[in-house]
Amino acid sequence: MNYFNGRFDVMDGSYHDETHYRIVGTIVDNSGTYFAADAQIGDIIYLDGSPLGVPLLRYKIAEINYDETSGADLSVLVTWDMGNEIDPQEPFGGLEGIIGSLHSNGLTANITPVAYNSVNEVLVANANSYQAMLLGINSGGGGTSPDLTEVNKKIAELEKQVSSVQLEWEDMIRLSFE
Repeated sequence: MNYFNGRFDVMDGSYHDETHYRIVGTIVDNSGTYFAADAQIGDIIYLDGSPLGVPLLRYKIAEINYDETSGADLSVLVTWDMGNEIDPQEPFGGLEGIIGSLHSNGLTANITPVAYNSVNEVLVANANSYQAMLLGINSGGGGTSPDLTEVNKKIAELEKQVSSVQLEWEDMIRLSFE
């Protein structure tokens, strides 16, 4: 099994064609085990999407530009790999990311430990959550999505309760200053 993983700092990203984006970045592996040359077609790149208003971006390496890849610097063409959950987003320089080899299940990838490569904790948590969701959706009856009706009802009820408490708090503050 390939355990390739590391932090991936995007130096440049852009639209390439209808199905690909170009990403150039630096792989950070404080153990000195992995370098850009260890990346393979099919590996996964997760990027922190918060600057774009989404928690997570996921891309799959489709092509490695070996002429521009050396040491820790990696240049790749990638495809959007988040299905229909989020509209495809164009990567750009400055985004924080992680990179890892795709597991044999074709869904999940190695994710570098937070402390090991000084990776953004929220990014790692979002990537782990996304992968857990992928496994959950694909583990049940024929790969169909789970029924979230009851969960959504509970969330809506909790949101109403929070809203009600917020209104009560605002009323108490208003009355105390009158």
